[in-house]
Amino acid sequence: MKKKTNKYSRKVRISFKDIFKKNKNLKEPLEEEITLQNQNNDSNKLYLILGYLGVFIIIAGIICILPIFTMIFYHSEFNRILAFLLPCIISLGIGFGLTTLLKKTQQIRLGKYQDFILLILIWLFSCLICAIPFALPDHIGSFRLGGLGISYTKALYETVSGFATCGLSILSGEISPSNLLVGDGHCFLFYRALLQFFGGVGFVLLLTCIINDNQGISLYYSEGHTDRLLPNLFKSAKLIFGIYLLINLVGSLLLWVSGINEWTKINKPAGCDLDPDYASYFEALCTTMSSVSGGGFSTRTMSIYAYNNVAIEIVVEILMILSATNFFIIFLLFTFKFKKVIKDLDVTTSIYTSLIFIPLIIILSSITPSLANYKPNFLESVRYDVFFYISAITTTGFTNAPSLNYAFNTPVIFLLALVMFIGGQQGSTAGGIKMYRFGLIVKSIFWTIREKYTPQNTIYPHYVYKYGQDRPVTQKEIQDACTYSFLYISLVFFLAILFALSTNGNYNLLFVFFEVSSALSDTGIGSGINYLNNNFLLTIITIAMLVGRLEIFTFIYAGQKIFIDAKEGCEKLTKKIKEKHS
Repeated sequence: MKKKTNKYSRKVRISFKDIFKKNKNLKEPLEEEITLQNQNNDSNKLYLILGYLGVFIIIAGIICILPIFTMIFYHSEFNRILAFLLPCIISLGIGFGLTTLLKKTQQIRLGKYQDFILLILIWLFSCLICAIPFALPDHIGSFRLGGLGISYTKALYETVSGFATCGLSILSGEISPSNLLVGDGHCFLFYRALLQFFGGVGFVLLLTCIINDNQGISLYYSEGHTDRLLPNLFKSAKLIFGIYLLINLVGSLLLWVSGINEWTKINKPAGCDLDPDYASYFEALCTTMSSVSGGGFSTRTMSIYAYNNVAIEIVVEILMILSATNFFIIFLLFTFKFKKVIKDLDVTTSIYTSLIFIPLIIILSSITPSLANYKPNFLESVRYDVFFYISAITTTGFTNAPSLNYAFNTPVIFLLALVMFIGGQQGSTAGGIKMYRFGLIVKSIFWTIREKYTPQNTIYPHYVYKYGQDRPVTQKEIQDACTYSFLYISLVFFLAILFALSTNGNYNLLFVFFEVSSALSDTGIGSGINYLNNNFLLTIITIAMLVGRLEIFTFIYAGQKIFIDAKEGCEKLTKKIKEKHS
C-alpha cells in the first residue's frame, strides 16, 4: 500500500514537469483547473474584504444614530436629529449593499496579511462616516441640520481622536464642551463618549459578541485582542464586553455618588466661570465611558479640574487604571485569583514602573516651581503628580490642573512623556509601547548580563508569567518587542521633527516632543501648542493617533501585502501584454 502511494505521488510530479517541458503553452486539465480556482479565490477574497467592510460600515451607522436617545431627556435637541440620521442612512445603504458580496465567499478565508488591510479599511471608513455629524452645518438658510459646522479635516481629527481613545479635541470657543453642556449640545457630548466607548473595546470584538463567525478570528487578534478568557472566541468576546459594560455601570454610579450629581454643588475653580455649578448622571456616565475606554474626552473644557473634587479624582484614577489593565487580569481579579495577578509580567512591570516614576516626579516637582512659576504645597504636588502619572501611563489624558505649565516644570514634563511612551498593559484599551514589551526588554537585558558572566555550559530557561501560567519566551518574541520599540521611538522623533519644521520653530522642542508623544500613544494630554488652523499638522496628528491605536506593525504588514499584490499584478499584466504581442 505504501509503494502504491509513492508511485502515485511520483506520477503526479512527473506529469506536470513533462508537460511544461514538451510545450509551455499546453496545460494539463488538472493544472488548468487549479489555476482557475486560485483566480476565483483571489476575486472571492476581494468580495470577502468588501463584505466584511460592509458589516462594519453598518455598525458605524448604528453608532451615529445612538445619540438620539439623549434627546428623550433633552427635548430641545430634537432639531439636531438630522445631523445623526443622515450619516446613519448613508452608511446603512452602503453597508447592506456591500454585505451582499458575502454570499459569494462560502468557505473562503482571508489570505496572509489581508486581515490587516481589512482592519485599516474598517477603522478608516468608520472614522470617515462618523465624522459627518461634526462637519454638517448647523443651519442651511432657515432649515436646521443640527451639525457643529466645523471643517471636515477638523471633524475627522475629532472622530479619530475619539475612536483611537486619544482625547485630543478640536472643540473650542462657541462649540467647546462647556458651551455644549450649558446649551443644546448634550447629544454631541454623548456622541464623543460613545466614539471612545466603542473605540476602546474595538469594532471587531463588538462584532464577535454579536456574530459567532470563526472566519473573523484573525481580525480579532489583528485588532490587538491578545486575551481569550474562554476557549470559545465568541463566548470570550461576550465575557470581555460584559466586564467592560459592568465597569462602566459601576464607575458611573461611583462618580454620581462622589459629586457628579444634581444635589451636590460644584465649587468651581478659576477658569471655569462659564461652566454650570451643578452636574448630573449624564456627566457621570460620559466621564466613565471616557475613563474606562482610556479616552479622555470630558463634558467640561477644563476636564476633571472643573469639578475641583478629590473624591471624583480618586474614582477617575481607579477607572483609568482599570482601562490600562489586561481584561484577563480583570477576570482573574473577579475570580479572586490574586496570586496569579501579582505574578503576571504586565502587573509586576506596572508596579515597578510606578514605584520608580511616582516618587521621582514628586521629588522633582518639589525642588523647583512649575513653568508658570507656581509652586504647590506638598499635598497639592502629590495630588497633581499622581493623577497626571496615572493619566499618562494609562494613556487616558484627563487632567486635574489648569494646564501642563501650571502644575509642572521641565524635568517632570519630560518624565511624563517617557511614561506615555511605555503605556498600559497588553490587551487593554491603553496605547503606547505596552507594559509587556517594556517588561520583556528589561528582562532580556537581565538575561543577557546574567549569561555573560556564567559558565558556557550553563543554560538558563527564559520564562515569563503570562495569562495565569509560565510561558517560554522565544528569541523572536524578544526581537519583535525590541523592533517595535525602536520603530515607535523613531516614529516619535520623525513626527516631532516634521511638527517642529511645520511650526517654523516657534515652540519649545520639549513641548513638540510631548504633543507628538501624546498623539501617538493615544494619551491626549495637550501641551498648549495651538495648531488647530494648520491643516497639515492636523492631518499628521490624525494619522499618528490612528497608527498608535492599531499599532505600527499593522500598517507595515498591510503595506507589505499591498506592495506584493501590486507587484504580482504588474508582472501578470506585463506577461499578458508580451503574450499578445508574441
